[in-house]
Amino acid sequence: AFNKLCVLAGAAVGFAVGHSLGGAVAGLLIGTAVSLCGTVLLLGRLGAPIAARWDRAWNRALLAQSLPLVVSWIFWNLYDNQDVVVLAYLGLPSASVGHFAAAMKLIDALRGAPVLIAGAVFPILSVGARDGADHFARVAMFLLRAALSAALPVAVAAWALAPALVRWIYGPGFEPAAGVLRIAGWAVIGIFLNHALINLLVALDLQRWTVAGAAGAAVVNLAALLILTPPFGLRGAAASLVISEGVFLAINIAVLRGHTAGLLGPLALGALQPLAASGLMGAFLVWVAAAWHPLAAGAAGLALYVVALAALGGLRFARWRPA
Repeated sequence: AFNKLCVLAGAAVGFAVGHSLGGAVAGLLIGTAVSLCGTVLLLGRLGAPIAARWDRAWNRALLAQSLPLVVSWIFWNLYDNQDVVVLAYLGLPSASVGHFAAAMKLIDALRGAPVLIAGAVFPILSVGARDGADHFARVAMFLLRAALSAALPVAVAAWALAPALVRWIYGPGFEPAAGVLRIAGWAVIGIFLNHALINLLVALDLQRWTVAGAAGAAVVNLAALLILTPPFGLRGAAASLVISEGVFLAINIAVLRGHTAGLLGPLALGALQPLAASGLMGAFLVWVAAAWHPLAAGAAGLALYVVALAALGGLRFARWRPA
């Protein structure tokens, strides 16, 4: 959060001073440097040594364990960035490619949320994997339910408020991006859950299996783009993101099911309350979308979701505390 705040603040200050793209980029660099210095100082206060050290044996073991994550990261980047290239290759007009990219940027802006959720739980998760199956299952259930409960209202809001959001953020001329966002927004559920599942696999020392999910998603995304875009246009390209995230999710669940017992059944039952609350939220947003500002509608819809979730008992998992 500190890193993101510094980077965004740097970009805003740079643009305010220079009123140009160059000023914004310079601000991004300065903000990144400030966040790096702040992180080093924070680690120093926590007792981490600032001096650079080299332990060959330890570094070799670390690199060997991290190699699958590096390969997965390559596939993730290919998966995240190939859509615009493929759309241009298929000959779509530049304006259409721009509309698709504009919608995808709104999705990309949400990718940091599951990282923060999983990062906050991961230290406890790794200890749980060491302490035993029961402790790990409790922490894993907490993480997965938190990810799902956070993802559902975001996806519903993207579907219900897409035209208003696009009009408010991008202005006139970007209306086709709303159709993309209404479909691609459902991929947020997969994005949030996949981040949580990847952290579960890493905690279980199964990071090598993250390559399978990332590679599968990249291949399916490419195939879906090539198959669905020509007949369905931008909506077909948006659907390819949802499909590939679903494949990614299915692979991660299959791998996790083979190494944990009794985790996915309770998760499916626990999903009923947030699904019901998000359905109520969706109905409300459809009712007020045309008359309310998207920020006001989104805030009211989120408040309704939280109240409904609490009334249905769906917030009980948030009372969990580590043993």
